[in-house]
Amino acid sequence: MKTSFLCVSCFFRQGEFLSDLCKLPLSKKEKFLRDITKRLLTYDFNNPPVVFGRYIYKRFSQISKIKDPFKKEKNKIECSIKSIVKELEAFVDRNRFPLYFSAKLSCLGNAIDFGRGEFPNLVLLKRKVRGVYFKINHFKVFRQKLRKSKTVLILADNVGETFFDRIFLKEIKEFRSSLNLFYATRSSPIINDAQLSDAYKAGIDNFAKVISTGCDYPGVILDKTSSNFKRVYKRADLIIAKGQGNFESFTSRKDTFYLFQVKCPPVSKYLSVPLGSFVFFYNRKISLK
Repeated sequence: MKTSFLCVSCFFRQGEFLSDLCKLPLSKKEKFLRDITKRLLTYDFNNPPVVFGRYIYKRFSQISKIKDPFKKEKNKIECSIKSIVKELEAFVDRNRFPLYFSAKLSCLGNAIDFGRGEFPNLVLLKRKVRGVYFKINHFKVFRQKLRKSKTVLILADNVGETFFDRIFLKEIKEFRSSLNLFYATRSSPIINDAQLSDAYKAGIDNFAKVISTGCDYPGVILDKTSSNFKRVYKRADLIIAKGQGNFESFTSRKDTFYLFQVKCPPVSKYLSVPLGSFVFFYNRKISLK
């Protein structure tokens, strides 16, 4: 997906949010925002938004000397989600269609995203568990494809969301125990995206082999991934791409299902769904420009 001019205001909002969160001195904040402005003047808008997103967070780390600005907040989110995991699992166990319900739960977890310049309301998130509705729903196709697959690759997105994903992976394994599952995280800190350690904290390794994409973007650009990731990608019969960043950046001719919440006007317009919608769609059923 190309970067929209509507993304520019979001880039600056993220810059402001980062600067204020880390109490960056005014002189450094001004330099940081000036650098963002200068880079935009030469930026190729044919790139996906995650390319400029990477620049924002890498440049901030260089100026502030803070490698992982959201570290404390990510730990808080993980602790909070961990405390309600058993309750979430109980919701799934009581449901007549546990695989479908766990998919909706996994999508709900995608609402945990610092990239919008705000922190999630977990109390409100919990209340939404039973009311998730897919505005684009290709779950039946997903289930059919799952039955025929041997290897499934899941592209992870955010910290905290990993706990929701674990429940989904558990149900996928119960649906088809012979599946080889791979769960791929980011290679280094970027926004609040999950890394290897976050996947292990959530217990993902109980159901899938955890790997890194080798890509330090807030998304997955195949050309930028490691040789190990590419080997797994080639083996995969089915791919589940979690999160809007992966939707914006990851394109594949393989059977791919995108599972995320629509968080910005450009994506809302691109998919012709309302802002805030939850979607679960098959790449071969939607024309992606």
